[in-house]
Amino acid sequence: MPRLNIDHDSLLSQANSLLAKPNFSKEDSSKVTALLELADRTGPEALRLKRAKVAQSELEVGVRSADNAGSAQVEADFQTFLRSGKNAIPIERRAQAFSTDNLGGYLVPASFREELEVALRAYDGLFEAAGRWESQTGSAIAVPILDDTTSTATIIAENALIPLQDIASFDALSFGKTPKWDAGIILASIELVTDSYFPLASVLARAFGVRFARGIGATLVSTLIAGADVGATTTSPTSVAASELLDLAASLDSAYWNAASWCMAKSTLISLLKLGMLSDASGQAVTMWTTGQLRLFDKPIFVCPSMDSIAATKKPISFGDHSKLLRREVANSLRVQTLVERYATNLQVGYTAMWRVDSGFLKPAAAGSPAVSQSPVQILQCHA
Repeated sequence: MPRLNIDHDSLLSQANSLLAKPNFSKEDSSKVTALLELADRTGPEALRLKRAKVAQSELEVGVRSADNAGSAQVEADFQTFLRSGKNAIPIERRAQAFSTDNLGGYLVPASFREELEVALRAYDGLFEAAGRWESQTGSAIAVPILDDTTSTATIIAENALIPLQDIASFDALSFGKTPKWDAGIILASIELVTDSYFPLASVLARAFGVRFARGIGATLVSTLIAGADVGATTTSPTSVAASELLDLAASLDSAYWNAASWCMAKSTLISLLKLGMLSDASGQAVTMWTTGQLRLFDKPIFVCPSMDSIAATKKPISFGDHSKLLRREVANSLRVQTLVERYATNLQVGYTAMWRVDSGFLKPAAAGSPAVSQSPVQILQCHA
């Protein structure tokens, strides 16, 4: 049986040959679509990403190869940097890893970034629910907001003209210059730092992750509360009824329903648990704490420490597509600095981390007459 040629250029050549046929058929069209999709999956960029994933997986299990040698060297240099500072790294490699500005920080490897991201999500569920966008620079920029929730396809008669149907709303979210967050200084003794068996990078990633989560998480919530619309208001200033939660859910446009989730503080979650409103992943009512993700009316709940507790005029619960809350990060802006000399007299080493992160909310303008909220997330507000 002949071997199937799935070379990227060959696939494109086959597609072009079919397109050039004088009697191009529906079956040919299907073949061309399949060939182009396969070409996309085998293109240079796709192959590069696959190789990078394999190399990273090999590195994580201790397999060394030519493909992951660079990553392994970065990991080794980063460990050296944490223990002894940048001057302990050969200058030819240091030039590739350090920033060109006056910050003197070390660009962290993927493993450190992943551990920090896990710490962010473990501390604040909003980091898991929110969307993430990495921009190449931190300059001011506008992100398009496409809202086509009210447009509908229609049947047209044979030989009839296709009607013009504009997008319902095409707006933009403006970001200013991305701010820089600093996680403060963590001190470690020389004995702790020089112990080669101690996972110092992992400890620092978790510590910095929690610190960033506390600061950036509060900003995410502020952006969400300021941008989202109030979908329902409670009758009582100190409690929430099941019917009011359903009113909140009903206020959300159906276009955002499938991706919808709840966001609330732990104190609010416990209040709902006491009322027996929550279920587990299997749909069973929760009568005791569970390790799985809790659900409310079969939608997942994300616990966010920065959300308000239930109290008069507060906004303790949000419901909707929280991925429309956008966390903007500047590429390669996460840096760690090792302060070796500053604390040398105390036989300590200091560590600090910096990160450029901002937030925005992708909310289309209200549509219709009278205007109906198109907010992808709705807020429950407590009565005064």
